[in-house]
Amino acid sequence: MGVLGKVATGRLIQPLSATVGAWIEPLLAESDIIDRRVALNLALFRSFIDADPGDAESYFVFSNEKRVNAVGMAPRTKSSVIRADSKERRITCAAPGHGWFTSDWTLQANVGDSSNAVVQVIQRRTIDDSVPNSDLLKDSRDGLARALLNGPGRVELSQTGFNLDELVDRRAPSPNTTFDGDHYQPVPECFRDGARIELPTGSLAAVQDSLSAGKSPSIGGGGQEGIALDGGRGVNDCYIELITDEPPALVFHLPPEGTISAQRTFRAALRCLDRLALGLGPHPEAAAAVTAFIQDCTADRQNPDRNTRFLAAWGGDEPTGVIALRPGIRLPLISRIRTTSSPANLDSYMNAAGAWVLPRERSWSQGLRQATRDQNRHYTMRGPAQLMVGGKRQRIYRYGEYASAGLERHQFIDETTPWFWQVNGVYNDLDDGRVQAVISLTSLSRTQDMICYATELARFLAAFEWHVTSHDPNAEFETVNLVV
Repeated sequence: MGVLGKVATGRLIQPLSATVGAWIEPLLAESDIIDRRVALNLALFRSFIDADPGDAESYFVFSNEKRVNAVGMAPRTKSSVIRADSKERRITCAAPGHGWFTSDWTLQANVGDSSNAVVQVIQRRTIDDSVPNSDLLKDSRDGLARALLNGPGRVELSQTGFNLDELVDRRAPSPNTTFDGDHYQPVPECFRDGARIELPTGSLAAVQDSLSAGKSPSIGGGGQEGIALDGGRGVNDCYIELITDEPPALVFHLPPEGTISAQRTFRAALRCLDRLALGLGPHPEAAAAVTAFIQDCTADRQNPDRNTRFLAAWGGDEPTGVIALRPGIRLPLISRIRTTSSPANLDSYMNAAGAWVLPRERSWSQGLRQATRDQNRHYTMRGPAQLMVGGKRQRIYRYGEYASAGLERHQFIDETTPWFWQVNGVYNDLDDGRVQAVISLTSLSRTQDMICYATELARFLAAFEWHVTSHDPNAEFETVNLVV
């Protein structure tokens, strides 16, 4: 592009002055959940919704590369991922690589205490002196300034939890979306309706104690004991029953389900069993029996050639659930919960909700010869994880891409791990002895008109609400929804 490209890029990256309009005060009056910071974040998400990336594409580079030639660019090109992050009010356009993102550009809205604001391009890369997806950058920059001036548009408050009805559409995403390459393993044969874990004689009391100390809802009625595996989906008769004969046993009751639902039930069951085994310290033989069943279920995932058993999670002739940004849908961005549950229990519910979020397995390699590719094969997962900063757990859950991990274990990631969505939890004590929890969606990504991994986000929110209401049916909810 030469001189003309440099001139156009120079104009595009200049700071854009903006004004925060008079819409904030009326919005604050609608609910005490919304403060100035929240209101500005709603405006950020409005600009994210209104920006239309269309067929914008980006390509990723490896860490040791500066640029890619035309031949190498094609297989690394995907539909651009646009992410809104409320922490510093940023909009980023990027291409997900194998465990990292290559960002084309990043916008940031800097807002002071007054009505003055500035929208800046704080990061960009150039190709032949031009910024990739420059039209989208201009539209996003103007749209962010417009949202600060005019506000977030239609916002609805509800005295309910996360209303996720009618959000999901059935669609087969095109091969060049960021979902391409997502896989999962078949549910193993040993995990089936009627499967049984025989426990050693004399372990019944220890298993009952571990169940009662757990945070997963237990099955009730008729004197039955065990773990419910509903996950807030409205599925009947989905649980692990503790048979109290001697010797005792755990028996699985699993309904017929679709492929994805069965995968979620499988993962959640493994997580419940893993927590159960951890609580069986006083009876190591019972813990060993549960752990042996988990190992049988995950044996295929320890195979170095496990990619030969991969099933594609997207594409093909079978449509998959997605959440598209179509007019009229309501995105639940913030929910305030007042409950008798303790902060420790709420933390456990968020942990357990992550068990219902399905991770995707991914495999990739480099090299010209097959032997080299086999030697250089890497595995990662895209899935839910809890953020760790300085060795301390945060009440922050992300759907990110990280090194392959066991399905039954709670996963932790650091700040360097790229993510597609993020949920924050903030708790405080109320004067009446209850706890107030504010659950906020603080990051969202989209590709084309689809929210990235939104069905898994919906499952996380629904499962968290299910755990809260299972332990406290009188919990009070108030939710802020942004209407598309």
